[in-house]
Amino acid sequence: VLHDLLEHNSFSFLEGLSPEKAEEYEVYAKQRERTCMRYGLSVDEEGEQALDDLLIKSVKAPLDADDPEFILANIDDSACLKEMPFYFAINDLQTQGLNHLLADQPACQALSPRELTGQLTGFIDLICEYKGRYYVMDYKSNALDQYDHATMENAMQEHNYGLQYFMYSVVLHHYLEQRLPDYNYEQHFGGVRYLFLRGMDQEQLMQGVFVDRPSLTIIEGISDVLSGVGL
Repeated sequence: VLHDLLEHNSFSFLEGLSPEKAEEYEVYAKQRERTCMRYGLSVDEEGEQALDDLLIKSVKAPLDADDPEFILANIDDSACLKEMPFYFAINDLQTQGLNHLLADQPACQALSPRELTGQLTGFIDLICEYKGRYYVMDYKSNALDQYDHATMENAMQEHNYGLQYFMYSVVLHHYLEQRLPDYNYEQHFGGVRYLFLRGMDQEQLMQGVFVDRPSLTIIEGISDVLSGVGL
């Protein structure tokens, strides 16, 4: 439900979400009702308010400790690719190669030894541009005891979200290589933000926001492993 509402509404609209804006809110409320029905979520009036409050906090919470203006609500629709599909050919991928590259990454788990060939496909929740840099973002609705870095990192490792975002970073890297004539990784690749929506809060700086910026060496190494090139 949260993914759907974030995909189909502008972040700036969600920032000002209020029943006082009667006409706009009525349209949104009908959409919210349809979305909840689609995913089998039954909510009462209190639950609807909780959903709204969570979305408002999510789009207003800073995404960078050094830039309080970097919030979802300040990212224009034209600077966003939401639910971007990708298809990535893999040839004789050796999972041991990925394990070697990511052995020191605390958000990753080792994979069982196997060889894979075929097509890697998926959807990235959000790719966006802010101040000339491009970011991979993913929404998580996990209910954690708290939303500090250590707790989020444990959740990232438990679900192997680290492997997920390294793959997404490879996709964005290749996408930018094809789309930006002057592309430079250090200049243009902003990094990764995993947004634990239940914990995000404008008043609690970086709570619920997991940040990483993979090195170019690892991104190129993963690209080689995916294409079957040995380490």
